[in-house]
Formats: sequence, C-alpha cells, structure tokens
Amino acid sequence: MGKIVTFEATFIVFLLSNKKKPRELKLVVIILFLTVNLLNAQVNAVFTSDMTSGCSPFIVQFTDQSTGSPATWYWDFGNGNHSTLQNPEATYINPGHYTVSLTVTNGSYTNTVTYTNFITVFENPTADFYVVGPSSGCAPVSVTFHDNSDEGSAPITEWLWDFGDGSITYTQHPVHIFPIGGNFPVSLEITDANGCGSSIEIPGIVDVSQPPTTLFSGDDLVDCAAPHTVNFSSTSFGTTPLNYYWSFGDGQYSTLANPSHTYTVNGIYTVSLTTTDQHSCSSSLTYEDYVQVMAVVAEFDVEDNLVCYGTEVEFINNSTGATNYDWDFGDGETSWSANPGHEYEGGGTYTVTLLASQGGECPDTYSMTITVEEVNAQISVSDTYICMLPTTVQFIDESENAVSWLWDFGDTTFSYDQNPEHTYDYPIDTNINFDVTLTVYSPNGCTDILYLTDFITVVLPTPAVSVIPNGGCIPIDQVWTDVSTYFTDDDEITGQTWVFPDGTTASGSTVNYTLTEPGVDSAMLIIETAHGCLDTAVFYIFGGEVPVPVFAVSDTICASDSVQLFEVSTDQMITSWHWEHLPT
Repeated sequence: MGKIVTFEATFIVFLLSNKKKPRELKLVVIILFLTVNLLNAQVNAVFTSDMTSGCSPFIVQFTDQSTGSPATWYWDFGNGNHSTLQNPEATYINPGHYTVSLTVTNGSYTNTVTYTNFITVFENPTADFYVVGPSSGCAPVSVTFHDNSDEGSAPITEWLWDFGDGSITYTQHPVHIFPIGGNFPVSLEITDANGCGSSIEIPGIVDVSQPPTTLFSGDDLVDCAAPHTVNFSSTSFGTTPLNYYWSFGDGQYSTLANPSHTYTVNGIYTVSLTTTDQHSCSSSLTYEDYVQVMAVVAEFDVEDNLVCYGTEVEFINNSTGATNYDWDFGDGETSWSANPGHEYEGGGTYTVTLLASQGGECPDTYSMTITVEEVNAQISVSDTYICMLPTTVQFIDESENAVSWLWDFGDTTFSYDQNPEHTYDYPIDTNINFDVTLTVYSPNGCTDILYLTDFITVVLPTPAVSVIPNGGCIPIDQVWTDVSTYFTDDDEITGQTWVFPDGTTASGSTVNYTLTEPGVDSAMLIIETAHGCLDTAVFYIFGGEVPVPVFAVSDTICASDSVQLFEVSTDQMITSWHWEHLPT
C-alpha cells in the first residue's frame, strides 16, 4: 500500500475551448502536481573526491553531491574507518584498492551508493644503498656508492644523493671524491614513476682523514765552497704526533723534526720533507735547487759580437752557480734579466759586463766587446731642378762608412758608381718629378737606404710666337710677340733673342720687323729662364709682290666679232683674275 505524503500545492485552472469537461482537466492538473511532489521527496546518494589515487599516506577529501535534501550521512571508507559528516576526510595508509560507499536519508527515504575500488593507494619504494670498496682514508678519498633501493608500485625514475660535504648528484650509482677531512653523512632520496618517494641517511658512513700540511725552511742556503752546514726547521702541522723524513739531495736523510746537515761536496741540491700522521696520512714538500754550495762562474755569449746598427743583440747566459744577474751594456743601460736583449742607439764599440752572484754572495764577472757598425747614406747634387733636356745631374755621395753604392734615379736606370753623373733626356713629359734612392753598404754588409721623394723636378718652358700680320704684299710691317708658357713657381722666362731671316738679331719680348722680300721664310725665337735654361721656337713668315698683268689676243678681228683673250703673266703667285672692258 502506498505511503501517504502531505504536501501543499497551488492549483492553476486553465480555461479551454472545450467547456463540457472542465473538471476532468482540473483533475489532470492535480495529478501532475502530486506526482512531481512525490518524486521530489526521495533522496539520491552521490559523492565525489579530490583525488582517487596517491602515495601512502595520503588524505582524501570527500564531497557529498546527494539530492533530495538528505539529513544524515553514513560513510564507509573501505579501510575500516567510517564517518557521519557530510563532507569528511579519510586517511589511507596501506597500499591497495578501496571501495567507498555513502548512505543518505531524509527521515522518509534512504539511498546508498557504492564505488568499487574507488581509492588506490600506491606502494612506496624503499630507499637503500651501500658502499663498494673503502669509505675511509686520507684525503682525497674516492668512494663508490651503489643504489640498493626496492621498487614499489612503479619503477624508480629519480635519485638524489647528498654527500654531506655540500655536493649532490642525480646519478644512480655515483662515485664521489671527498677532498678534505671529516666525518660525512650520506643520504639518498628516490622517486618512482607514480611520484612516490623514499629516503635514507646513513650518518658517518664516510670518514676522511686530513693529511698533514708540510712546511719547512733552511737558514743558510748559499755558500761558495764546501763544507757547508744548513739548519733546517719544520713548521708542518696536522694530527699529532707527526713523523718526519728529510731528503737533503746528496744521498743523506734524517727523521728529526729540525735537523742540521753538512754538505761536503760542491753542488746544487734539491731538498724534500715528507710528514706522516697517526692515520698514516702524509704529504710532501720539495724545493728544487734549494741549497747551493759552489763557486759562481759568470759567462755569456752572443751569436755575433759585430752587429749592424738597429739590430738587437741577444745575450746567452752560460753562468753556473748563479741566481742573480746584473748586466752593464756599456752605453749606460743595464738589465737584471737572465738572458736579456739590447739594441744600441748608435755605432761604436761597447764593453758588456755581467756580474753574476748567489743573492749577492760569491760574485763573479765576465766581459765582452760588442762592435756596432753603422752606415749612413747621404748625398748632394749639382742641381735638382731641370728646365731643358737633355740635362746631366752630378750626384755626389756623402755617406759615412760606405764601401759600395746602389743608385736608383727614378727613370728605370741605375748606377753602382760612388759619384755618378746621370743625364735626364727625352722622352720626358713636362712637369714630372723623379724619386731618387741611394742604398749604401758598410765593410761588413750593413746597409742604409736614403729615400728622396720627388727629388728631381722637370719643368720645361713652351716657346711660342705671335706674328701680326703674317701675310700680304711686301713691304709688310710686322709685330713679333713672345707668347711662350712656363708653368712653375721656381723659375721664370727672363730673356728673348730673335733671329731674323737675314741672320740679324734683336732682343725683347716684342720686336718690329718689315718684310721686304716676297715668299716664305723662317725666323727663330730663343727664350732664356732665370735658371739658365734655353729653348727655341722656329716660325715662318710670308709675303708677296703686286702682280703685273700681261695678256694677249688671238688675232685682229672685225667689229662685232668675238675675240679670245689670254693671260700670259709670269708671276706664279697669281691666284685669281678679274677682266674688265674699258670704254674707248
């Protein structure tokens, strides 16, 4: 039998076109509302969680999503724990799968929902490791670690090692060097593919002993001859007690902390000390060539003790038994290098002296003469300015210490003479400069080169004449004018000489001349410059005579007849004719 439900409802009456059965319609409406309210009174259990899987231990937050206005809740988490809260938390510790159920009630209805294997708890990996080989000793100690961890629900994917000395690594089976002494804990943290992890720390698994620090000194390390005694003192420190082992470099040894040792043979000796602590850790210190018992012999050499000026002299130190060197190059310059180089500022003979010693003790000197040969190229010339061709220039060598010469005159010609003459001739364009180079050689082959840029200057004047008028019937009064050009600031045209056709001459930049002979004739202008150069221009003048016309007729004719006229002049200069009939 159905359960009685009490409810309140609001009835809505619809007026339909069919008015015959309004009650039947109202009844339908009431039934609909009753059905709806009956459905709303039931409860339906529903829930969610913030996670469904994780690594142990992990806490799950459950959230009630039930409908029907439940008033009570009963949770079964599948791990033996229950809750009556609406939104409880549950902690899962042991690995496995867990079924979760929720029962809800509203006082009238009850509903239960169950989610099978809803929660999965992964099994965590277990971290573990061990050391392969020794884990203690004298620093530095190399230790090999082996990962011995067990997997959980998934493969291990990450390893983090902390060696306790500030160093870490991410390799599975690391090898680590502990550089200093100490007792070091080592830890390993692992993570698997599910994100689950585990860690382990083993305190003091690595024990490293710090070796002692070896230090020593000696009090009188240099002497010129044996026998010689040196007092040695150790300032080593470490875990006491320390043991000492000295090697004096001459085959003798000592185990004292602060021994004295006498060297009986001249020589240079290397001294070493090894100290060992109670853990058998040791360290050594060696000083090369620490003790010197021998006389100093100063000596040096050079590749050649005759050098050319400008060449650096390399000194080769062959001294023995010395630690300090004092050079005097003979020109006021000095050096304290073992094998110096030096360039002299001028030619001459220099005495080089080396003072060798052992820190100022047992001094010895050695000297050598260095000759620096210098050759200096210098010249003079008869003239460097050329204003007519050909011109011969006298070159004069004024070099110092030269025995051979090579001249380059700049026009592709050369000479090996000491004081050559060189002629500059055509073809040469006007306004051109020539570089002159002199290379000189000393008796021992040292050289010097003198470069003289634009040393020889060639500027040629260009003579030219203006004749006004030039032509006509003699006698002709002409004006001859010098219109020569000369493009230079170093010279100028200072004189003109005119040579007339009859051989007479005149001077001046302008002259007058009367041409009295017919025909073509030549004249000449000679110009002279302040530098003494001459140049000539030949020019031509011409004039003609007044022609004398002569003609003849072919025969005696009658009036009104035609006649043939013939020009029979002997003047060959006539070029045109004009006939005119004169009235009688």
